[in-house]
Amino acid sequence: MTETRRLLVLGAFGGVNIGDEVILRAVLGLARTAGYAGRISVYGTGGDPEALPALAREYAGAGVDFLSRWQLPAMLRAAFGRDVFIGGGQVIDGAFGIRLPLVQLLAALAARLSGGRVVVGGVGVGDVGGPIVRAIYRLLFALSADIVLRDRDSAERLGFSAAARARGRVAADAAFRLAADREGEGEAGRDAIILALRNAPHIGAVDFETLRRLAARIADILPDDMRLLVAIHDSRPQFDGELAGNLMAALPVDAGELVSFASTQECLDAYDRAAAVVSARMHPLIIGACRGAAVVPLAGTRKNRALAERLGLPLREMASLLEMPDAALADALGLGASDRRPDATAIAGLAGLAATLFDGFAGK
Repeated sequence: MTETRRLLVLGAFGGVNIGDEVILRAVLGLARTAGYAGRISVYGTGGDPEALPALAREYAGAGVDFLSRWQLPAMLRAAFGRDVFIGGGQVIDGAFGIRLPLVQLLAALAARLSGGRVVVGGVGVGDVGGPIVRAIYRLLFALSADIVLRDRDSAERLGFSAAARARGRVAADAAFRLAADREGEGEAGRDAIILALRNAPHIGAVDFETLRRLAARIADILPDDMRLLVAIHDSRPQFDGELAGNLMAALPVDAGELVSFASTQECLDAYDRAAAVVSARMHPLIIGACRGAAVVPLAGTRKNRALAERLGLPLREMASLLEMPDAALADALGLGASDRRPDATAIAGLAGLAATLFDGFAGK
């Protein structure tokens, strides 16, 4: 049974991207519910939480033994004799070479050779175009007891794998599990609009001038008792970091406040303040929706398109928001008479799907 076994979680953890840390928080909650009562090993392909004391304290409080990406031998020892959960960000991705796919395969082999099960859970799928990467993933999926994708687009990308076609299923991003943690909480204290940045050099440059104009416009129409928060989710300079600095330098001094997050609790506390979240990045929208905010998905990625469809929301272009009259823009941000929050039934359904990510470990 799961309560007699140990668990290794592998994903893009370690403090680089707070959205991935929110996924880990949700995954750990699901693991505890599934019966993994002891300490859980986490192998992170991201940064190093020791550089972020608040995050390291969260890991310790959650009973996590963290292994950084430089500790591959330790990860393989940890995988031996454990179940392995692979999930946390877009980890099915060969865009940056074979290392990440190979690490996942090695962890799966170590688990299976020692009697453990492997679940690929709630993941997004990126570039799997190369023949070597595809071969690695075919082996990984053949070793997996369950293959659970974040959305239908991710499932379609795994058509090259017979195992994924036969056993793969679409659920939801693990972060939707956060919706269940907030049931029954009130809506008081919403004094901010969050504009969460998304910059990814491998995807394409941000239209900086349009972004600057949108931030200034939102700040200008806010009531006196509300504040624009410009949020950094990926702290690396080439991702959100440099863009954030440039944006704040281009805005009036009192236009808004720049926020980044040293822990998932800091992130959730900020989103609990949000009347609305505007972003081309997916996880700010999921977190905002789960914390009761109106959300405005911006066009730019397949992930946002799929998320907008599942939440029943329009996908907006930044330029289209700038073309709106003040009253219409305020209404789109949930500041008017209309309730612009995502449908509660849709959120509950996605939270329920996220809760199934550990079903592949059942019966042990």
